Amino acid sequence: MKYYTVFLTNGIMLAQRDYYYDITVDDFSSLPPKYDSQSLAKHVEGRYMRISKKRDLRQRHSELKTAKEEDSNLLQMVDVLTGAVAFCWNEGMSRESRRSVGMKELVAVIQQSYGRKLGENSKPKGQFVVWKFIPGDYDGPSPTAPGVVINYP
Repeated sequence: MKYYTVFLTNGIMLAQRDYYYDITVDDFSSLPPKYDSQSLAKHVEGRYMRISKKRDLRQRHSELKTAKEEDSNLLQMVDVLTGAVAFCWNEGMSRESRRSVGMKELVAVIQQSYGRKLGENSKPKGQFVVWKFIPGDYDGPSPTAPGVVINYP
């Protein structure tokens, strides 16, 4: 819950203020009420309002919805892109296994379409941005600790 809240508010909403965010995440309604999507939506909006010092409680800045992955092409695409990025960041391109062949082909197609490599040192281009929250040499407090959380794009 805290990771989602920090990522959505600090990583996206506070980095690009004054937009209205229509957020769709995987359905996780089987969790207890304290951790359901309604609670997440309340935490995201509250954190944004608190940190950005917005005081108009009548104005909403985001709407969070859930969808089942099998019913959402958007969520399926997010899973594909996330898997490709994780494969690159975890040195998958240097692997020689049968499974890695298909992943390497997928990465090649994405990189050709994106016009950039998916590795850690790639620069953002357009709407597709790979975020690295904690630099490898980071030696500070947990980025999800209470208080102001630094954004590491």
